[in-house]
Order: sequence, then structure tokens, then C-alpha cells
Amino acid sequence: MITISENLKKLGLTDYESKSYIALVSYGPMKGREVAEKSGVPPTRVFDSLKSLIEKGFVTMVSHNPMIFKAIDVDVAVKNFVNRKIENLSELQSSTINSLRDLQKPKILDRIHERITVVSGYDKMFELANQLTRSSKKELLILSVGEQVPASQKKVLKQASKSGVKILFIAQKYDNENIHILKEFKSFGLEIRYYPSKDYSIVVSDRKNAIITIKHPKNPQDRIAIWFDNEELSNALADYFYSIWKKAKIVKF
Repeated sequence: MITISENLKKLGLTDYESKSYIALVSYGPMKGREVAEKSGVPPTRVFDSLKSLIEKGFVTMVSHNPMIFKAIDVDVAVKNFVNRKIENLSELQSSTINSLRDLQKPKILDRIHERITVVSGYDKMFELANQLTRSSKKELLILSVGEQVPASQKKVLKQASKSGVKILFIAQKYDNENIHILKEFKSFGLEIRYYPSKDYSIVVSDRKNAIITIKHPKNPQDRIAIWFDNEELSNALADYFYSIWKKAKIVKF
């Protein structure tokens, strides 16, 4: 028959943590020495176990002098601990799936004989944009509407900015409908300006690779994105971007 201690260990507690928590649940608030006596945990290890249980949300300290420990209500402690594990596993699941999917995709930057990649549709376009963003080392130039983007795109933008990539963003739209989106981009570390245009967007990475996206004027979800692994064209697009950047309005929130 499975014991309570074995169940707690399956949830993620160590043997000493399980025994300490069971003792506090069974006997009520106690000093560390008393927990050791009631649980059978060695006195030299009991305080480490209690400290870990506090961090995991199973125990609280109700007095510091003397130190008295109390078990948090079992419903609250176990449910919160399991929910945190589920959230962490969900994030790990998404991260692992995305990483494995990237392995399935052709590595565009490694291809010599194919220097142009064409995709269609909203999701495929952002998959391509994510790949380009992750490849950026110094500079990423973006001219786009300022529309809502997938969580994966937000994540790679934040990671790129955090790693030191300079990201300049020209929004083709700036009104009450998308100001909250631009504010969020700003919080990632992007420099943002506004210049009205429509139906196309460009992304240039390190003046070496670029994506041009053409959108259907009546259906923004219908779009074609073309990746150019071409330094001359990327340089020309970067120069075009900066010519607009100089004219664009600085966005202030």
C-alpha cells in the first residue's frame, strides 16, 4: 500500500521533507528540534528540510525566537505546489516542442544553393520572422503595422533585446487600436517610431538577411513572406529603413 510519504515524494518532496511535513501536520506547530524527534529526520538535516519546505510553500515560520514551524493547510499547500508544477511543465512543453520543431525546419542560414525562401500565411510568416530574429547578433530593423503578434514572436524579441541586439521598429499604424501593442514592444527594449504606410513590411537582420512581406489589402491574414539571404539586398533595405526612420515621428507614451 502506498504511504503518504511516498505520495509526497512522487509530487517532488525529498524523504526528509516528506517526513518533516507529515510530523507538522500530525502534531501541529513545533520547534526544529521537536520536528526532528517526531519525524525521525536527523537534527543536522531538519532545518535544511524545513527551509526547503518553506520555499516550496508547505511550511511557514510562526515565530523567530524561538523558531517555531507550522504546516500550511494541506489543501492549499498541495494544490498550489501541483499547480506550479503544471505551469512549469506547460512552459517546458512549449519550449521543448518549439526547439524540436526548429530542428525539423531547414536551416536557412546554412543553405548555400537556396538563398530565397517563400512562405504564405500569418503563422508561417511569423515562424520565418522568429527564425530571423533568433539569428540576429547586433541589429534588427522592423517596418510593420504594429499588429498583435504571437507569444513566440514576443519571446524572441525580448530575448534578442536582452542579449544586446539593437531593435528599431517603425510602426505603420499608431492609434487607439494598437497603442497598447506598441507600449508592450517598448517594454521589451525596442526603439519605436511612427510612419504611415501599408500592405507591406520588412525585417532586416545585421544587414545580411531580410524578409519582405506583402499583405492582401482586404485580408491582412493573407500574406506572402520572402526571406532573402543576400547581403547586397539586405544592405539596400537597411538604407531604405533608415531613410524612413529619419522622417518618422518619435512615439511617446
